[in-house]
Amino acid sequence: MNIILSKANQEDKNTIQNLGRFYVYEMSRYCGFLPTWETPSNGLFECIDLSSYCEKPDRHAFLVKVDEELAGFVLINKVGSTPDVDWNIGEFFIVSKFQRKGVGSHVAEQVFNQFPGVWETSQITENKAAIEFWDRVVCRYSDGRFEKTLKIVSEPKPHPMVILKFTSQGRPNIQTKENVYKVVVDYAPTEADNAVVREGIIAFNEKVLGERDRAFSIFLKNSLGKVFGGIQAFMGTESIYIDVLWVERNLQKQGYGKKLLDAAEQEAIKNGCVFSAVDTFDFQAEEFYLKSSYERVGELKNCWFGHSKFFLRKNLS
Repeated sequence: MNIILSKANQEDKNTIQNLGRFYVYEMSRYCGFLPTWETPSNGLFECIDLSSYCEKPDRHAFLVKVDEELAGFVLINKVGSTPDVDWNIGEFFIVSKFQRKGVGSHVAEQVFNQFPGVWETSQITENKAAIEFWDRVVCRYSDGRFEKTLKIVSEPKPHPMVILKFTSQGRPNIQTKENVYKVVVDYAPTEADNAVVREGIIAFNEKVLGERDRAFSIFLKNSLGKVFGGIQAFMGTESIYIDVLWVERNLQKQGYGKKLLDAAEQEAIKNGCVFSAVDTFDFQAEEFYLKSSYERVGELKNCWFGHSKFFLRKNLS
């Protein structure tokens, strides 16, 4: 896949404006139930005038192409939430067929490299997909060194925005003290350092698979909202993985674990999953899963203090 980010000029204004209709349509997925975001009565989505990004010296417009095919745009300006901001992502759009293929993150990093300084990205709180995208892109690019705040922006009318702020030094291809690498053993790693590593492998998987697993939880709570058990799981296109299942000791052997597991499996089936996977140690819950129609598909013997780990699977279809 050949991804090209090219500077737009006056002749590209109509192309960007035309893409803007699809941009607004995509945004309506998340904002469509907000006031002024109703589907147009004539069925034609309109975008605000974006021509200033091709005309004003403090704004820049870029077209994105994948293998010579038009794939989106990136528009940047200098309108930040604080005076020290040098650059801001004004509008960012990747055509649906190229989403979740690494195109967006690739061109975002190209722009950050090209314009060193203090950067901001901002998303309305309803646009969950954009918030997730920029969280992982900025975290990876800045090595976890960024600020995340929720601010009320007054224009065009007061509304909350999730704002990420970080600094780009550019990435010249020269050897510096900063990119002399060494292996460091750390028994007290920071959350930010761990996030960089985890996000790196998740992003790699996403490029290959075209999507990332969705994390979800199911809780056992009392009438006051206190948690007494729950499941933490990850959902992909075909399966769920039960990462954690726990019930307070005093409530065990009363069917609550089975209710939690059933709820997770029903959620998986509802989302098109066809099997569930889990692993457990020999002192934990293999018998529980076997009674719930799981089958052992693997065993790792003597892997932890002499105990063995079992891998189990259940067909949901």
